[in-house]
Amino acid sequence: VRLTRRGQPPSLRLKAAIYVDGRGLTFQPEHGRYDVSFMVWAGQYSKQGRQLAAKSKKVSFKLSPANYHAALKGGLGLTLQETLKPGAWKLGVAVLDTASGTIGSVRISLHQ
Repeated sequence: VRLTRRGQPPSLRLKAAIYVDGRGLTFQPEHGRYDVSFMVWAGQYSKQGRQLAAKSKKVSFKLSPANYHAALKGGLGLTLQETLKPGAWKLGVAVLDTASGTIGSVRISLHQ
């Protein structure tokens, strides 16, 4: 996850580039393409660990064979843009592969 902050408080914007390892996802061959679906969850946390905000969304791709092989090598990229809540100290991101139930997650300090 790569973070970029823009603006000044109180409306500080955060842009997070999220790279999902394709080797941990289940791709389904379908009509010459490779389909994959997963859930992405992101939450903002205070210094004390209290959740300040959260959102989730389902992400789906239908990849050509070339893009499928590229995803296995380099992963899949997503962008998340958020307005930071007052007191946000960490960003948590989790990915759930809906086909296998495999979960991966990371927490990143917003104050580096």
